[in-house]
Parts: sequence; structure tokens; C-alpha cells
Amino acid sequence: MRLLAALVLVVVASASSNATDAPAAAALLTKRLLGSRASSFSFTLMDHCPAKSPRCARVENGPTSGTIVISGSSAVEMAFALGQYLKKNCLMSFAWAKTGGHQLKAPEVWPALTKPMILNKAVQYTYYENVVTVSYSQWNWDWDRWSREIDWMALTGVNLCLAFTGQEEIYRKVYTGLGLNDTQLQHFFDGPAFLAWSRGQGMSGVGGPLPRKFMAEQWALNKKIVSRQKELGIGSILPQFQGNVPVPMVKLFPGANISVQSGASSGWLDGLDPLFERMSDLVLTTLIEDFGMTGFYEADGFFNHDTGPWSKDSPLASVFERREEEAAAEKEELQRCGAGECHASDHNCASSRSASVCEGGARVLAHDQTRPQCGVGVPGVDLARPRLRQGRIGS
Repeated sequence: MRLLAALVLVVVASASSNATDAPAAAALLTKRLLGSRASSFSFTLMDHCPAKSPRCARVENGPTSGTIVISGSSAVEMAFALGQYLKKNCLMSFAWAKTGGHQLKAPEVWPALTKPMILNKAVQYTYYENVVTVSYSQWNWDWDRWSREIDWMALTGVNLCLAFTGQEEIYRKVYTGLGLNDTQLQHFFDGPAFLAWSRGQGMSGVGGPLPRKFMAEQWALNKKIVSRQKELGIGSILPQFQGNVPVPMVKLFPGANISVQSGASSGWLDGLDPLFERMSDLVLTTLIEDFGMTGFYEADGFFNHDTGPWSKDSPLASVFERREEEAAAEKEELQRCGAGECHASDHNCASSRSASVCEGGARVLAHDQTRPQCGVGVPGVDLARPRLRQGRIGS
């Protein structure tokens, strides 16, 4: 049985900026962006949004010529509304430095609006980042670079983002508190360019040892990142314990169910073992002590492209095996249907959950809608013609 990557996001509480500080936070972002020209913009907090819009903003002319008033349900909505006004009325744009950077040529007088700009968001969260991007592309960013990135997030409506920087210092505190030493941890943490892999179980100790100075500086940097994101109303997702541990933990806790596969440089702690709960509590407590209560925590499942070490002896082994067989059968059926080989008279196909037929190379669901559907589960969907889901960031 092969287990794929699984991401678990736990929302403990919605963490955002203090509502009374939101206008000030938006004003500071505007000053960082526009300098002295920022004084023409003022910000106020909206006390409610329309029905079915959890977040909203409004842009309108100010009391005097060349002034603009922006209202929003939080600082990030105010920042997004500012960005929309500048893009649509002043032809400005906001981009990463390597793709041209911000284009911020300001007019002599800020254009007046013919009518208020109303912005209602249909979803609660707009998420940004990837668990490996923060390692591959951002491991060497300083605070100035992170500050610009966070402002860009707010201007584009992002209000939920990973805050993975400096997590090695968190885990060092936990593991040394349990009895491991820095020499043992050198074989667990990868070097700066490979951190995604020691964080994600693929390999450990590669490109290291990880300098203590680097770990401490990254930890201090993440405190600034989380603080700024909270100031703007952007939720910070922190890395929670997921199960991979240094190999010396086996000797330190001989009674724990820690699997170490042949040639592996890290072990995997059984999620049902009492030590897993203890580790989770220690990591979460340390995260909160160091970075504050953000309300969002992420953990990956086992994914080293091999059979889970626990599966053979687990009481759930038969369940895992049966689900794997079902998935293989469904894949085979989809392939046969894609080739036009599946027909309603095919008992293997008709008895499956897809209840599909193939017509002219296009796979459609059978007319008998009383049967449970497999895969898409939407009656009448033509699976031969993939469709893209359209969405808008921050709107």
C-alpha cells in the first residue's frame, strides 16, 4: 500500500488584527507603498458586511478634492481595496521583483471616482503559499524582503498564509528538552537549501549541519513575520508536529512505537502512541509561547512514497488494503471508459459506483440517476472535457 501526502490544517481560532488598530495598519502599509502621497488616503472600519459576504470594503471620494476614503472589515480588506483603486484608476500594478516589481507612478492628483467602489468577498479566506516554497525560494529572505511580500499579500487580498520560517529552533527546543543534543540533531535537520525535505520526511542531515546562528535568526525573523501578518489581519499557519522524529528518539523512548525503515535518516512515530500526544502538546505549547496564538496549524501525513511502516501490523491494515484495491479498480475503469471500452452492459462497470457509459469517446454518466455515482458525482458532467474552476483572489 502506498500512502500519498496528506495535509491537515487545524483551525483553533480565527486570529486577526485588533479591529481598532486596523485603520492604522492600513495607513502604515499605504505609507510604505506611496511615501508622502499616502496622506491623501484615510481608512475607517466597517461594522458589518452584506449577507453572504464575510469580508467587504468600500472606496469613495473624500471630503476634499484629491482625497480618498477607504472602509473595510479588516486591515487586509482595506489594503485590497487600496490596491484595486490604484490598479483600476491609476494604472499601477503590484508584482514580485523578479517579474518587474511594483509599478507605482502616481498622478499629480488622485482621480475622483464617478461612483463608490464596492468590494464584497464571497469566501472567508484567501490562502497563499506552499510548504516547500518557503524552503526553496524564501529561506534566505531578510525582513525587508518579507515585509514587501506581506504588503503584496494584503494588496492582493491574501488573508491566510504559512509562517514556516524558523521552525527548526522550535523543534530544537522540544528535542533538547526531551534529552537529545545538538550533535544528534545535526543528523536530523537538513542544510538551509534542503529544509523542505527534513521538514517533510524525505531526507535528513543533507547539506548540513544547520548553523545554530541561522536557526536563531530565522526564529527571530518569524516573530516579525507573524506579528506583521497579525497586524494586517492575515492569519499565520504554523507547523505542528506530524510524526517524523530523529532516529535517536528510539533509544530515548524504547517503549514508543517508532518505525525506522532501512536506510532512513528519520523515524516515524505512531499517531496512536502516547508519545505522539505528548510531542504534539510540547510543539504546540512552544509555538504559542514563541509566536503567539495564531489559530492555524498545519501538519503533513506520511509520504515517503513507500508503504506506511505501521500498516502491516495495524488493526486497520485490512482497511488500508481494501481501499487501495478499490482505488486501483476505479483507476482501471476510468482508463477503460476513456478508451471507449466501458458499456452499460459491462457488469464490472455497471456494478461499480460510476455507473457510466461511453458515447463517441466522451464519458458521461448513465441515465439511471438512482445509482450512486463515483468520482465526480455530478449528474450530466462530461468527463472528457475538463473544465477549469474560475475564481478571484481577494474579491
